[in-house]
Amino acid sequence: MSKSLITRLTCAAAAASMTLGAASAATAADVSITLTGVKAGGTLYVGLQTEDQYMSMNTVGGESMSVNADGDLTVTLDGIAPGTYAFSIWHDINANQQFDMAPQGWPEDGWSAYNVTSIMGAPSFSQVSFEVTEDGFETSEPMIYPEYYMNMQ
Repeated sequence: MSKSLITRLTCAAAAASMTLGAASAATAADVSITLTGVKAGGTLYVGLQTEDQYMSMNTVGGESMSVNADGDLTVTLDGIAPGTYAFSIWHDINANQQFDMAPQGWPEDGWSAYNVTSIMGAPSFSQVSFEVTEDGFETSEPMIYPEYYMNMQ
């Protein structure tokens, strides 16, 4: 992943945590993301974006939270209109408010996206997007930490 891409992912997830989109009550649905293998420490940022917003500071909704224990974590974004979206997850595990990169070029902070384990290199919207219906959307995705890249060598 390029540093500029990581920076955009980071900014999108952080910005999303500060804004919440609004959908009409008749079409609003929940997007529920269960993250597996989350490590304790720092802040987790979740951002939800349309294709036009992808990798920008604009978002449909988001959330941020402190991570106090290892394990699985479920984030639910309420009031999302049906459509095609992608989410960006950044775990600023050392709480330095920067997306840290190893000298080898892989992220040192945790991250995730839809279909994350099938991604090699910079993700495109089509690789990580999904459909939210009137019934909502639910997924479970692993967090990716530096160990993931070390095990690939």
